[in-house]
Amino acid sequence: MFPPIYAVPLTGTAVATERTELRVRDSGAGLQADAEAAATLNLTLRGRHFELGIGASPRFTAFSFADSQRDAFVASNGSFVIGWRERRWGIFLSEDGGYGFENFATLRYAPMTPLPGAPPGEPVTPTTTQTLPGLDTLTTISSRSALSAYQLPRDRWVVNESAAFEVTGGATTASQAFLPQIYGPRANVAADWRFAHVDHIGVVVDASYQIFSSGNDIGLGTAELRYRHDLAPHSSFTLSAGPAAATIRTRATDTQDTHPYVTASAGVSYRRGFLGTQLTVDAIARFAPVVDRIAAVVDPRVSVALDTTWATHKLVLLLGVSGVQSTTLDVASPAITFFGGNATVRVPVARTVDLEAGSRAALQRFAGAVFASYGFFFAVDLHAPVLHFRTE
Repeated sequence: MFPPIYAVPLTGTAVATERTELRVRDSGAGLQADAEAAATLNLTLRGRHFELGIGASPRFTAFSFADSQRDAFVASNGSFVIGWRERRWGIFLSEDGGYGFENFATLRYAPMTPLPGAPPGEPVTPTTTQTLPGLDTLTTISSRSALSAYQLPRDRWVVNESAAFEVTGGATTASQAFLPQIYGPRANVAADWRFAHVDHIGVVVDASYQIFSSGNDIGLGTAELRYRHDLAPHSSFTLSAGPAAATIRTRATDTQDTHPYVTASAGVSYRRGFLGTQLTVDAIARFAPVVDRIAAVVDPRVSVALDTTWATHKLVLLLGVSGVQSTTLDVASPAITFFGGNATVRVPVARTVDLEAGSRAALQRFAGAVFASYGFFFAVDLHAPVLHFRTE
């Protein structure tokens, strides 16, 4: 039986940030100017075993404010997690999501919070952007209710599991015409065994069932065998491959098709000093079936992504690029070609103030339509000192 939470003091932290960003971009309708203000607040309480976390991220955007098509919209994301850790296991219940207005021409999207209880030492995997719905301002919703856990059964073993129910996409009938609403369960199981000093072997099984407001139900399952070689502390090289299968049910005709696939990926995670500075590189190349969130089909795709950070005492350089190419042979399935990139220079001007300047770009060809957006931005990041406190 768990001891009462109040039996021991709790330590806590509070983190608050604010980012103001000005953008000049061209998304196909000439030069436009945007302004955005986004705040985050995260509160965490920890006991000997107990954990509680709450976060909120409201965002206000003045879209194309210097043009006759100007608009203003608000979005907000939040998260909640409660968990319990023992010496060799942990279990967590979490909820995160958001609601509000979004225009994908800004090329700024709120990331999904990682599930708690991920295996320690796991390399970071950069992600590619999903299919972009175009220039319209949409009302979007996202939600993930999850139960996740990890176990350390022996010194060289790590096992983790998660089960979640996810909702994402358009929140209104008008928005769903461009971005269907998708909901359904998802489960994941992963095991990792360090069989030598710097070598790991593991297996990852992932299954999901997604119901689209546009009329399809899609089930996708993958099972991958993974090998990881540690190049140095916090640096590694990873290879994985395995089978996959997808089932597509069209509700209008009550027909169902099942297709086999394969998956393969190679990734590098590098974190080392470089000429007296710090260099971080995360890269991945992957071939796998992907559920397209707009067309409601399963599309085998080649995807690549690279994120790099070079930090000195006076500035930080960030670079990210990603690309996607459909490989489907089905002429009735909409193919996608996507390229996106961003480059940022960050200059700390005070202990709690950073200045940023950079550029973002995206080019997408999907189902015969072309979507392109590029621009430059300037931002001021304010991050208050972390507040530490203790309950009696």
